[in-house]
Amino acid sequence: IGWGRAIREVIQAGLPRIPGVLTVAATGGMQQQAPHFQINEFVRLAAEEFGGTPHFIHAPYLPSSELREVFLGDATIRDSVALWDRTEVAIVGIGLPHAINPPEASAATLSEQALFHAAGDVIRHYFDAEGNLIPWEGESRMIAMSPAQLRAVSLVIGVAASPEKATAIIGAVRARLINALVTDTKTAQAVLEALLPR
Repeated sequence: IGWGRAIREVIQAGLPRIPGVLTVAATGGMQQQAPHFQINEFVRLAAEEFGGTPHFIHAPYLPSSELREVFLGDATIRDSVALWDRTEVAIVGIGLPHAINPPEASAATLSEQALFHAAGDVIRHYFDAEGNLIPWEGESRMIAMSPAQLRAVSLVIGVAASPEKATAIIGAVRARLINALVTDTKTAQAVLEALLPR
């Protein structure tokens, strides 16, 4: 499970019973107080809805390189992260680049020149409108599912609802970071219009 407003809304709307399912965070946590960044709480609530078992990652998603190795050396964190390679279904938000959405947090600053061309991100893996991944300075330090791990998951559901996210949604699909979409009618229409030949 990823983070974001849309993920929070999906969990609050209710999830089906899937007794015994293992639910794990797709990334470490963020030092943000907003409710839509509380990923371990999302995992707890989702597991409660499913009737499954939560697996938390009590580590920041963007530690220093040295601390990353320490966190990943912890048996509890290592066991949770190992579940990423066994994931059968993921649900993730589709974010806008910081230049468009500055209050959203801080994986990179606006001084990150490479990200000026980003159409969006999925758990802070940035991509352009054509689906090309855009590396950034902090990416190698992240405690998060990798693009390769996401692409290996049978069903990765992207959740996004805002016509402004049409290009980000298209980029996420082209990058193969999602292969299913939950959205609303206005956003779906914006996606279709963005795909029309010019």
